[in-house]
Amino acid sequence: DKEKVYDMVQRLMAIEGMSMAVCYPDYMITSNPKFAVPGVNDYCDMKEFNLNEIQNIKAFSSNYAAMDEIDYDFYGCRKITSQKEEGFHVIACKDVDKLNGIKALCNHLNINIENTIAFGDDYNDLCMLESCGIGVAMANASDMVKDAANELTLSNEEDGVGVWLNQYFDLNIINSN
Repeated sequence: DKEKVYDMVQRLMAIEGMSMAVCYPDYMITSNPKFAVPGVNDYCDMKEFNLNEIQNIKAFSSNYAAMDEIDYDFYGCRKITSQKEEGFHVIACKDVDKLNGIKALCNHLNINIENTIAFGDDYNDLCMLESCGIGVAMANASDMVKDAANELTLSNEEDGVGVWLNQYFDLNIINSN
């Protein structure tokens, strides 16, 4: 509901110190002019903006109490607060997440979700890690994610996914770096 999305953005912008980005398929707008890169993330005061094809909203606020006062469910959304990055929140359609994407892919390929492997490092990966056949947390993951995973691998910066897949599938591929 476009009117609800607009209302929610105005409520978010009313939070003191709020900085946000509204993300579209191929660009985003930001409420913070110092982050504006024309054509990539243009500045917008959030009074008027395109309400079509919004993928998600990235909100930067350390005022967790004010963020939690908003009824995201009323707006058809959910808020995911990063456990790794202080004050970073993603607001997205409540029915859109990584697990639903995997379920749709499994349905399309006619495979069982128990035959999938998921890799993750932050709060937004929890449901995916818990529901797939094997959930693998990155070494740089938050403790909550590590606890939810079946296995642990190296960090993103250490090619953890590739290392884990190489070992799991006994590929014997040597990293040339």
